[in-house]
Amino acid sequence: MMKQNKDFNISEVTDKNFKSIVKNYRNYLFKIIYGHLKDKSSAEDVLQDVFYRLYVNKGKYDPKYNLIIWLKVIARNLCVNFNNKKDNQNILLEDNKIFNINQNRNIFHNNT
Repeated sequence: MMKQNKDFNISEVTDKNFKSIVKNYRNYLFKIIYGHLKDKSSAEDVLQDVFYRLYVNKGKYDPKYNLIIWLKVIARNLCVNFNNKKDNQNILLEDNKIFNINQNRNIFHNNT
């Protein structure tokens, strides 16, 4: 079971309690993110972005709600965004035609 400290008040983040938040939740969140992305490097990038967004948006968090739920929502949204970006990639072929690959539908779109 994950250890949770109910004393965190994210609307008043200091360097000390932010480090504690990261320490307490990083492994748990990493497992969730990795489960969505199935790639360690991508999961580490998304995890870093979760904590960045937490810090930047600390004033939007209402301390009467559970912090881990807020973090899980941020993580889930970032995973969805990451997968959407990955699924829609452009490739440049030798004849300088750009094709969009939509991996979910296996469709090539000619963008020239």
